[in-house]
Amino acid sequence: MTRTPTPAPVPALGARLGAYIDEVRSWCRGGPVTEARLATLRAAAARLVSAPLELAPGQRVVPTTGYGRNLLHHDAEHGFVVLAMVWPAGIGGNPHDHGTWGVVAVAEGEVEVVDYAAQPLDSQGERVALTPLARVVGGPGATAFVLPPDHDLHSVANASATRPALSIHTYGRHIDRCRVMDRETGAVTWVTPQYHSVP
Repeated sequence: MTRTPTPAPVPALGARLGAYIDEVRSWCRGGPVTEARLATLRAAAARLVSAPLELAPGQRVVPTTGYGRNLLHHDAEHGFVVLAMVWPAGIGGNPHDHGTWGVVAVAEGEVEVVDYAAQPLDSQGERVALTPLARVVGGPGATAFVLPPDHDLHSVANASATRPALSIHTYGRHIDRCRVMDRETGAVTWVTPQYHSVP
């Protein structure tokens, strides 16, 4: 039986992150989420990472295997979350979805995002056939988005085999359950993402 480690507490947010969170709050009041409106939020996220972020070590936690998911903010009023994702060299995740809107901004290194389409292979939705649609590799300042149902299934990875990467992810809500797909078999697994540090 494995135990999930208790996430470490992290320091308070710096001024730039605080200002970005205020921008996201204002953006959330602007009406329904559309791809056009997400472009505005992507621009705000790009400004956030336009200079090095002063994140404390407790906001850059990485597990012994895989990548680090560090919660920076969970908004009580609007429900959105802001995460610092830390990607060791050559590490990435399997194709997955979120079921909510999201914006990704690369802060350090190079991050690869691949978008997919999935065709069900059985009536229970336990296996899918994955088709890559687009692959983008971006350095600091690059952004991407997710918006269900048409722009949600994707994978994220560190594009470098030698250097770590850091990306800032803003999602419309706390993601307590999502689908992860095996690239080879198409097997679908429901998972509960874990944070490695929390405020």
